Amino acid sequence: MNTRISVTDKNIREAKVADPTNCPIARALKRTVTGIKKVHVYGRNANMTVKKGNKTTFYTAILDKAAAGFISRFDAGMSVNPFKLSINWKRSPTSTSMF
Repeated sequence: MNTRISVTDKNIREAKVADPTNCPIARALKRTVTGIKKVHVYGRNANMTVKKGNKTTFYTAILDKAAAGFISRFDAGMSVNPFKLSINWKRSPTSTSMF
């Protein structure tokens, strides 16, 4: 599953430093992905749980270096700008290793 997201000024303003469930990228994913129940973004790793009907699917992804750098700068209190990001998700068999 591929997802294209836009991290907006609002995502950045409302995000929390060092909170993998509430960073700007996580907030953009929550806004973009239908059925998202949980999301964690930390370093180059991203994980999410999506529920559609009675089916729950777990996904994991490795973010590109630019996204990881964005997160590092944000968590360090540095200025960051809105940007667009493509994420290539892979299904994960369970959520236990993700959350």
